[in-house]
Amino acid sequence: MEKKYNKLKQYFNKGVSTTTGILIVVSVAILAGGLITWQMWPKQEAPTLPSIASPVSTTTPSPIPSLTPSPTSTPSIDETAKDLKDIATSLFDEHLDSYISSNTPLNSRLKSYIINNITIDIIEDNCFGFIVNFSVETFKEENNNWTDWVAGNGEIDGNWVKNKEMFVDVLTENNGYKIRESGTGRGSSSCMGI
Repeated sequence: MEKKYNKLKQYFNKGVSTTTGILIVVSVAILAGGLITWQMWPKQEAPTLPSIASPVSTTTPSPIPSLTPSPTSTPSIDETAKDLKDIATSLFDEHLDSYISSNTPLNSRLKSYIINNITIDIIEDNCFGFIVNFSVETFKEENNNWTDWVAGNGEIDGNWVKNKEMFVDVLTENNGYKIRESGTGRGSSSCMGI
């Protein structure tokens, strides 16, 4: 037994080379620093983006106005676009109204909004697209100075995010219209890509 103990003692008394010792010390220091940082770092929830690019609308489709030409006249593209602009305004109002609800999380909830401009840019048989410029008043200050509405584009001014722009695609469905897709850029499945 004494012999085995002496062999072990000799093996461990040899020491380690300077390079190996430095590597061990540095590795332990990095590991300890990482563990301390991980334990000390404040726990924060990652902010969630607003569901403004939802492909499915939960609202009832707006009724389709009669665009059928009378026997004596045919509506021009401008007249059709004007009617579609009214529909687009109504649909986007409904969309933004859904964010005013007290059931909406504070990071996505709105106090108010203003639709600055809507431009119809695509008209197809079963869909149309528009570009909307709008401003939203958020609960940013009440929510630790954070709101999901800063994502994408717009100018931050206190609780307001002004001049946001979105592309919106609308489908005709069940004698009405519904928003199919919206976002800060045209999606690959936009009205033109149906």
